[in-house]
Amino acid sequence: MNVYETSVDELSRTRGQANPSRRLNLKLTARAFEEVKRVADELGTSMTEVARLALGLVRIVVDERKNGNKVVVTNREGTTLKEIVLPH
Repeated sequence: MNVYETSVDELSRTRGQANPSRRLNLKLTARAFEEVKRVADELGTSMTEVARLALGLVRIVVDERKNGNKVVVTNREGTTLKEIVLPH
């Protein structure tokens, strides 16, 4: 497991730690709601878990951008297919 897998996992589960869960209500468009539901179904998990995973991934992109790096998706040969870009 690399450092990013660890950080996503830590954000996604409290595992009985002293850090209790807090509730966050989101207002999503119908389209966004269905997309979260579709991803949850594909992963076999809850919509809440999808939100936690998304937070972990956004944290990675923000940290890397702060360090002057880019986050990219590559194919098996290492060719860059797309860059993950967040609004400033």
